[in-house]
Amino acid sequence: MAETIHVPVMLADIMENLPEIQQGTIIDATLGGGGYTRALRAHYDHAVDVIAIDTDRVALDRFEQNQPVRQKGITLYHGNYSEIESVCHVHEVSSVALIVADLGLSSDQIESSERGFAFMHDGPLDMRMDQDGGITAQELIAQSTPRELALILSRYGDVSQALHIAHVLKDNMQTSSTREMATILKSNMKIRHGQKIHPATQVFQALRIAVNDEYAHLEKFLRDGIRMLAAKGQFMVVTFHSGEDRIVKNVFREHTVTCVCPPALPMCACDQEATVKIVNKKPLTPRESEIADNPRSRSAKLRIIEKI
Repeated sequence: MAETIHVPVMLADIMENLPEIQQGTIIDATLGGGGYTRALRAHYDHAVDVIAIDTDRVALDRFEQNQPVRQKGITLYHGNYSEIESVCHVHEVSSVALIVADLGLSSDQIESSERGFAFMHDGPLDMRMDQDGGITAQELIAQSTPRELALILSRYGDVSQALHIAHVLKDNMQTSSTREMATILKSNMKIRHGQKIHPATQVFQALRIAVNDEYAHLEKFLRDGIRMLAAKGQFMVVTFHSGEDRIVKNVFREHTVTCVCPPALPMCACDQEATVKIVNKKPLTPRESEIADNPRSRSAKLRIIEKI
């Protein structure tokens, strides 16, 4: 199996903001090309054990083939990051010193035409992160009503004229080719003056999020991950679009709140205490040099919290 072509996004920023860890467990919740896992293992040396999770078995197999993971300190886990509590339980880990996650697709997935995530190369309308199960994007289109599809397009892709595009998808649900579907969509969508991205991009994003139930998994991962953090443990998340970034921002902020009582109450009755603090008040963004070297990093944002 060929080595990864994925370039880890905002790795320098992550390394610059790492907490001091004397010993413990680190979780790389999105192994992908393995850039974070390799860098973290090298940085902390034998002080920590690294558990790397990925829903994509291909990513795990590639990493294991090209990296001596059987060395002490690196453990691979095939599953969704929303299973983080179960992963810790299986490996007898009671708390975690650091969690890192890159929520974007890896370049390996994007460039693999048979995965169907993109339409630069022709492939099947699949889009499953975990190819061991679940329905494909083509099956999702076939099984959903136009109104259900319109909701998916609007909620996950901010697609304008969502109901119209939903009917286009339904009318062409026998289409199994990514490139053919992108061409059909482009011919049926209004293109704004100066629009730089292909009009089908947001449709593909919405279908991918729905196929993999990404938002539900993300919210569970964030909440359970915060619960698993040790005192002073950090949680670092790199997002790539407004929908997932909004979820990360809101869940992180929710855990910094000390009272959720109605404003009309004269005194607090909920006894809620903040469990984390925000490390970077504004999300970090890629440096110009990184964007020049890796254009796919341009929309990234890095948010960091620390357990109190």
